[in-house]
Amino acid sequence: FWLCIYLNVRVCDRVCTNQIAGQLCVWERKEVMAETGQRIFLRKETAFFADSVECCLDSSLVVYGHVLCGTYQLDESKQERVGGLHLFTVEGKDSREKLTEDAAPCQFGRDEYLHLGAGVLDARWFPSPAGEGKGMCALACADCHLKLVEVDGPGHMETQGDGKTGLHLRESLACHPHLESPPSNVIGLAVEVSEPSSRVVMTCSDGIVAGFDLNRAAEGGKGKGTTNMTFEFKAHDAETWALALDPEDPHFVATGADDCRLRLWDLREAPKPRDGSAGGEGGDPEQTLSWTAQNGKAHSAGVTALLVPPAGSSFGPSKLLSGSYDETVLLWDRRMMTRPLWEHRAVGGVWRIRLRPKK
Repeated sequence: FWLCIYLNVRVCDRVCTNQIAGQLCVWERKEVMAETGQRIFLRKETAFFADSVECCLDSSLVVYGHVLCGTYQLDESKQERVGGLHLFTVEGKDSREKLTEDAAPCQFGRDEYLHLGAGVLDARWFPSPAGEGKGMCALACADCHLKLVEVDGPGHMETQGDGKTGLHLRESLACHPHLESPPSNVIGLAVEVSEPSSRVVMTCSDGIVAGFDLNRAAEGGKGKGTTNMTFEFKAHDAETWALALDPEDPHFVATGADDCRLRLWDLREAPKPRDGSAGGEGGDPEQTLSWTAQNGKAHSAGVTALLVPPAGSSFGPSKLLSGSYDETVLLWDRRMMTRPLWEHRAVGGVWRIRLRPKK
């Protein structure tokens, strides 16, 4: 499997993974950690190849415990990158139900799908700017657009009763607003949402990093997203696979790319969008920003995963985790990027890094 993410501990302490063969699986977490005797409790066929999974761990939202699964597939006959978004829950079975030794103690609950046309490479949950405990998700899509999808609570089926999905596409914002359409070989790769600043950042395969203001999106910005974009710059000359934000520092961004480089940025000097929106005055065809620190030697292959541990974690302040398909995870002190603090050898390439949710 490409990645794994821990489901909330109330959901039978399971691990959810996605596989390139168009299946999403639920595993026993303890068996996965032991790397022996692993068995799959549940399998779910997906509309296209499954390549991203994200669980909502915000208990203040009505979609707490819901899982997103983004799909992406190249239609070779039409040369189109198609896909969509699955939404489901994993629920424990009724305790009165007699289970056999091989039976799964959990089952899929809510199960809905939204076809988006463009494939979904990455997804993140965040609270809806409209409030009321609603959940939204930010999607990095293969058409180089940031798509914002609102998700209804679990009771929507009872109120609608007409088979409609509880997934609603609210915005589709271009990461290349100065172009009528991005080059056909450029796709969105990674997305991160910073709370509570309501800021979302997305990377593309041509090395572009673009930032958007979610509060402006909530006010109804439409079209190509120029009213929502706050900055745009060229971070790498290669596919920019990884991205990390720091909720404690609204000016910090870390990026990782196929050039093996990990770079840190200060957004206070980030160029405005090239079409002059959001107070910008236009710019060069390829705007750049000087990084504050970088390391291009520690990883021997592309940097594909990044994570800033939350404040108060056991990692301590100013830390950063990076993963690569060189099969290593590195811990960094962002104040001294010359060498990592420690290294962990993984079994296979590292495409996502997640911390286990607190009980």
